[in-house]
Amino acid sequence: MDQPLFLLLVFSGLSILPSSLTHQFHFVNLNKTWTEAQRFCRQNYTDLATIDDMADMKKLNSTVSASWRGSAWIGLYNIIWRWSLGDRELEGEVFWDDHHPNNDAETLCVYMLLNATWQNYDCSKTFYFVCYDEKNATNKYILIAEYKTFTI
Repeated sequence: MDQPLFLLLVFSGLSILPSSLTHQFHFVNLNKTWTEAQRFCRQNYTDLATIDDMADMKKLNSTVSASWRGSAWIGLYNIIWRWSLGDRELEGEVFWDDHHPNNDAETLCVYMLLNATWQNYDCSKTFYFVCYDEKNATNKYILIAEYKTFTI
């Protein structure tokens, strides 16, 4: 395999790294419904918080607990439990509180409790919320598609 093609294949693999590498969470102390919170996050950041693994959950929990001792909307919604960004269903580690999700058709949105567990609830109720921002994160990988020659 020639080197430019090999390097392209190696570096294109960077695009499949976990999205959690780029999450920067922002706690917003405004009371909003889940839909209003989503709109706010999409206008000012990327979207409502998305949690991929325990590292994300710890980072999110420290962001919230530093500012607030209550509940906050995150980006999970629906009975099939999709993230607000719409790119995938809930996978991997989950952090549901006891007896949740209860799959009640009236409680299709999810908030996070101070103990870092999740509960589904009525989307029309208001809570503070957490956004995430991919654009201003420090752990960002950028593919530069430029041919270079390397000697081994």
